[in-house]
Amino acid sequence: MSDTSREPRPRVVLPEQVAVVNVGLPMFGEALRAQGVRVVDVAWRIPAGGDEALVQALTQLYGPAAATVASMATEASALIRSLCILTSSSGDFAPPS
Repeated sequence: MSDTSREPRPRVVLPEQVAVVNVGLPMFGEALRAQGVRVVDVAWRIPAGGDEALVQALTQLYGPAAATVASMATEASALIRSLCILTSSSGDFAPPS
């Protein structure tokens, strides 16, 4: 039995050209560049190599600055997302000044 009550999905149109913000994966950026894609690399590494005990120790060391560090990380993440959105909608890739 088919469900005819569903509305059709909207058609997704992909841009002809894209630009990519590559976060911490050099090989990914290189592969895209080889295909002619514009790529901006962000040098990012997992804090403390992902070791949970070291991350916890770093969090304790931040002390009162922990909220500031977390806020800065959130702002950086939001900036990267907005750059991706601006790039895909305008076709231009220029970090805001």
